[in-house]
Amino acid sequence: MQEIKQNLSEAKILISLLSPAALSRPWLYTEFGAGWIRDIPTISVCHSGLNKGQLPIPLSHFQALNLTDEVHLEHLYNQISQAIGCRTPDRSLASDVSVYIEITETHRKKRMFGEWVSQINLWNPEFKKLFDGEMVEILIPGEADQAFRNFKLEVESAGFLKMHSKGFSMGTRVGMQATNWEVESGENFEEFKEIVSDKVPSNSSGT
Repeated sequence: MQEIKQNLSEAKILISLLSPAALSRPWLYTEFGAGWIRDIPTISVCHSGLNKGQLPIPLSHFQALNLTDEVHLEHLYNQISQAIGCRTPDRSLASDVSVYIEITETHRKKRMFGEWVSQINLWNPEFKKLFDGEMVEILIPGEADQAFRNFKLEVESAGFLKMHSKGFSMGTRVGMQATNWEVESGENFEEFKEIVSDKVPSNSSGT
């Protein structure tokens, strides 16, 4: 903690790399407060599915940029150069953005896929059979249906899973209304298993 305090007291600029998960980290707000009190440039750089327009108060009152926007990236490089007194690097912004998209999208999808595997397994304990090579039927609560369909779109477009609608149910174990789905492995299912390996139930051979 002393080292963090020392670095914050000497910093010429504070840049926070923010994913959706970062917003729940208490230290983030302490560090922003230090930048604010010292009146140094304090910038949020949003990535992995977080957009600068989604930042909560008080973070929304500071400068905010999207890592995968070329204009924002150029502004970030300029801000750093001004703060530390050096020339702005001669870089290909398009190339940097391409690299950052690849990195952050990988991070975002791993987090999102893992969260859905964990949640679906809570609603449907039999879901673990999917990782043993079986086709399974699952229930999704009505209030989560739209978010689930976004997940469905991503896993199907990647060839990870195949999902078939089986209609609606009333008065289910997951709520008064639920959508029914039949789920089976896609052509790239092995890659999906690797991505969510830490979320697969331990009694499944998919671990």
